[in-house]
Amino acid sequence: MSFVTGLVLLSQIALADEPVTPAGATAVPEATEATPTLVPDRELTEYASAPVDPASGKFKPGKGLQWSSADGRHSLALGFRAMFLYELEHDPTAVDPDPNLTQQVMIRRARITAVGTMWGEHNKYKIELAISPRDESVNSDGLLRQTPLLTWENTFTHVRDANLRVGQYKVPYSRERVISSSKLSMVDRSGANSTFNLDRDIGLDVGSKDLGGLGLFQYNVGVYAGEGRGRFEANNLGMMYLARVNVTPFGLFDDYEAQDFKRTGLRLSMGAAYAYVDSPAAGKDITDGEADYAYHNVTADALLKVKGFSTETAFFWRDGADTDQDLAEVGTGFYVQPQMLIPHTPIGVATRYGKNFPEAKSALSERTEVGGGVSYYLSGARNKMKFQADYLRTWGDDPSEGEDQGRVQLQCMF
Repeated sequence: MSFVTGLVLLSQIALADEPVTPAGATAVPEATEATPTLVPDRELTEYASAPVDPASGKFKPGKGLQWSSADGRHSLALGFRAMFLYELEHDPTAVDPDPNLTQQVMIRRARITAVGTMWGEHNKYKIELAISPRDESVNSDGLLRQTPLLTWENTFTHVRDANLRVGQYKVPYSRERVISSSKLSMVDRSGANSTFNLDRDIGLDVGSKDLGGLGLFQYNVGVYAGEGRGRFEANNLGMMYLARVNVTPFGLFDDYEAQDFKRTGLRLSMGAAYAYVDSPAAGKDITDGEADYAYHNVTADALLKVKGFSTETAFFWRDGADTDQDLAEVGTGFYVQPQMLIPHTPIGVATRYGKNFPEAKSALSERTEVGGGVSYYLSGARNKMKFQADYLRTWGDDPSEGEDQGRVQLQCMF
């Protein structure tokens, strides 16, 4: 048998519905016992036999590469984002290094995102991988303290007023935290958010983005492991329980984007949330590492937009103690951040003032934050491609011992 003849024979064996017997060979008789026949699922068979056309994909600026099935039941959009940051900081109280001036050059965030639907338009998913060293919390020894998996959520919207979401994602507590880092009007979020933050966690919630179809109310009620992102170890039975309500009295709008790019009339979004954490930590360790703290969290926030001007503000409160009544990082905090787009230009400016107030015996430190920033949005790209620069001054009890921080950042998103 020649080499070519052998290849032809192998291809026939691979593709034929019936076995192929080489010339001169004795055929093996079929088994007399009936072989069970699996009845294929008609729907699965249709998808399996459908031709794949790579050319059906499209690119949408800022949304990435997109594909969808002919009937629209399955879809996939791949997006990529990077934030390149330079940071210069002066701390008059620091003794190392000397002089008290440090700098950092880093890829602040690097994200790969996949979003779409599966088996119908009401079965949605979002996957987000974080691959920069800062994203993965690389320590000084080069070891990773976090996995690249940032978000993996499935949302089922079959019931408009009771959407079910399951997975690991940002818990719907603080507005500023839920706003994507790609849509901030300053380089990063406020100090108050950093202190009182409830971050990504693993669990589920039920909610609606438009309760009753009135364009006025949104809500979320959820339960989570209470251990933060990437946790998987066995632990006690403590969980985190959360509820949030939001009101938009003048109708729905883009209330999870800081700047007012649409420059339309008055719009207002007001929200409040409560979370009880019966567990050591949720995304941010506020304990001494030895005792388990059950603690209460309350926040209220608002976002106002009108003709290119917008203002964010939020109030935070946290209370909790261990069995010996030693307080964790508990207290109150707030920030207010006015911002606006300069008319007829792609330039935005913002200012921020915030403060944390610790309770007596609290491990929380008093902190005041004042600063401002400017953003340049490439024409048509808005938040998808922008340069940002800001300056912040923060201090504790003594303003003369405050830290000065200047930052410059480029964001590229496609």
